[in-house]
Amino acid sequence: MKRHFKFFTLAASFVAMLSLAVLPACNNNEDDPEPTPTSLVLSASTTTYVLGEDTAPITFTATFEGSDVTASAQISNTSDGTQVENASWTPSSVGSFTFQASYDGEVSNVVTITVRDQSEPSTETFYRYILLTKFTYTTCPACAEAQRLFNQLSTEDAEHYVVVAVHNVDRLTISEGTQLGKTFNISSYPTWYYNFYNSMIGVGAGGGITQAGISNQISRAERMFPTVLGIIAESTVEGTTAKVSATVKFQEAGDYKIACVLTENVPGVSSENLSTFQHVLRATQTDMLGETITPAVSEPGERTFDFSVELNSEWNKDECSFAIYVFKNEGENGYIVNNALACPVGGAITEYRYAE
Repeated sequence: MKRHFKFFTLAASFVAMLSLAVLPACNNNEDDPEPTPTSLVLSASTTTYVLGEDTAPITFTATFEGSDVTASAQISNTSDGTQVENASWTPSSVGSFTFQASYDGEVSNVVTITVRDQSEPSTETFYRYILLTKFTYTTCPACAEAQRLFNQLSTEDAEHYVVVAVHNVDRLTISEGTQLGKTFNISSYPTWYYNFYNSMIGVGAGGGITQAGISNQISRAERMFPTVLGIIAESTVEGTTAKVSATVKFQEAGDYKIACVLTENVPGVSSENLSTFQHVLRATQTDMLGETITPAVSEPGERTFDFSVELNSEWNKDECSFAIYVFKNEGENGYIVNNALACPVGGAITEYRYAE
């Protein structure tokens, strides 16, 4: 039997601050527009294809500064130097193939498509962790209700989540969290993002966060974007520096990004009616929306990534963890978190976890 670390996301209960049957999302009027894309971006309808099983052609979309320029762009199969006609390509052989678009003097990102034969044996499936990014603040009653629903999950479901609580407009706010909130135009609390793919806002009547909905995110992720990578990690502490070495095992070639942040379970203040704020974002070791893994992953295998952070004297390192998550380019859906892991500071998860 494979030994594995179980990541529990158990949080303390809130005392209700408002005696309301329905708790709508709390509003913040400081809205900022989402940033406008400023480069040529190529995406594909899928980045994996099974010969003998898939029949529909793979279609490409090219956008420039937010506008669809597919009809005017030139899309090339850079693996063999051929041009893609009508932004559509049907694989005829197995392997990894790369594609790139050009338009108005600009060159796009590279999209890698992996083609395999249906007769190829399937690989073991990694256990799927869901990155749950919670936008919240300490005195938000609707956030308390959402947390109560999360606390009611079965242990089996709760284990699937790696949680990062991004606090805004309170004493636990950091600039990186504020910037992430601006990027996603967060104006209502709680807002929960699953794998940076879909978001749910508010609880109660009309709210998107429900107990059934939280559980359903697990099967949804496994169905829509099957995990093709696993993560192990080992953390050490040298003086005031916490380090983590994360190894990612890729089962597929493709374009990926990786991110690492530090979280802490922070003691609450009695006036805020809490004993602990769980998984509070304390520091970032990368951009929270990931940094491109270069060179691109061209074949299955392992890569190791090292991160470090200076521990603030006010933090309890025994309550700190590194949250490591890896995005995969899912074609027209963009980069979606494919898997994640929480590694305690000074701890280790030394064996990959596979689905049972």
